[in-house]
Amino acid sequence: MQEVQLNLSHNNFYCPVTGQQICGDEEANPKVPSIRFIYIPEVGEFETIHPDLETLADQIRNELAAKEEEDEDFCEEFFDVFKEALKKDEANDSLVIYSITTSGIACGPVSETIHIGIDMDYEGEDETDNDVEEDD
Repeated sequence: MQEVQLNLSHNNFYCPVTGQQICGDEEANPKVPSIRFIYIPEVGEFETIHPDLETLADQIRNELAAKEEEDEDFCEEFFDVFKEALKKDEANDSLVIYSITTSGIACGPVSETIHIGIDMDYEGEDETDNDVEEDD
């Protein structure tokens, strides 16, 4: 697993594997098939997550909740623990997390970060018609 930090002055982000737009001025597109998750730290939730990673995320949330009850000083953030767990699993070797921060001016300076996990080894079914003309 690798992480790429991007600071952008716009909201447009396209999947490097499929070429499909993931983010833009409208809502994010969680239906891009190479996406493993989209995490929005501002709300502490996944917009979308692959079922096997959802099980891992639930397990981590439960463990963190138990540790917080035992140790009031325990303050590791969920997403940092989640990333560490992803690094430990070889199945995630082709996962790249794009941590994208966009900034601009509203009623003052504003910025927002989103984390998008993409399987860079994704090979989906080819949706194009590959009919090849044969020479007679």
